[in-house]
Amino acid sequence: MGIFNKIFGTPENENKNENKTVNKEKEQPWFKDWWMKNDEGKWEESERFLKKVGESFQEQKILNLKNDANVELRAKCEGYPFRAIFSAYSFGSCDLELKQVSPLGFIDLEYDPDIIKENEVEVEDEWNEKDGNSCRLFLAKSVFIEGSKSDIDETVHQMSGLPPEFTKSLINLMISNRIRYYRIRPSIIEITFLDDLIEEMKDPLNVIVSTIQMMALSAKTVGSSVPLAKGHANFLVTCTFCKSLQYFSSDGCCNCGAPFEKQNKVEK
Repeated sequence: MGIFNKIFGTPENENKNENKTVNKEKEQPWFKDWWMKNDEGKWEESERFLKKVGESFQEQKILNLKNDANVELRAKCEGYPFRAIFSAYSFGSCDLELKQVSPLGFIDLEYDPDIIKENEVEVEDEWNEKDGNSCRLFLAKSVFIEGSKSDIDETVHQMSGLPPEFTKSLINLMISNRIRYYRIRPSIIEITFLDDLIEEMKDPLNVIVSTIQMMALSAKTVGSSVPLAKGHANFLVTCTFCKSLQYFSSDGCCNCGAPFEKQNKVEK
């Protein structure tokens, strides 16, 4: 097992991790004919949806913040306070925030199915980081950490104490639920979805509920995490075929699946 497997686990192929909850006919489908609704209809639909989400959690309450054009669900999951912020009037977008206390620093994971390799190397100048060129380190297909090399090294260090099975589940959920940004902060976890319109999600109720549950699991996991000693994970490789930078894995490239070969460039 390579060092990548030990730290991050072995995420399954993206095709195997598509949301298995397919669209089924529902008695009350969510966000049907969303664009045909007037403002009052969108508001009512937003409230109805968030109330249904809240049934899976504790101490739920709905706030109508009409000055902000938002409907909020505030509740607790496994004791962690969270809120789901729903833009009722415009795009029907939903952002999630969960309060927690973490001994770790900042962990920013990104998912973008349109990005499968590092094909743009930014020149270091006054507009970029001074301590190294910006790049992407891939953890799975289209899941990556982006920033300067020092920022990436620090993120990997913070993640090193997380159980591999947890990290694997988190990465798989990002792919299946199309989570664009998964940000773990010392006092909060923030989620932004790739799909701005909830009506475009395969199963919005399942997506929102399962993501909140993962946020609570993340809070519990990182709260007891202790990073490994630095210097444990410096075996970086650049895939010969898709040119993506990643940690070596005996399973081959996490993006294109190609086996690593001797001519792969090793970064220290």
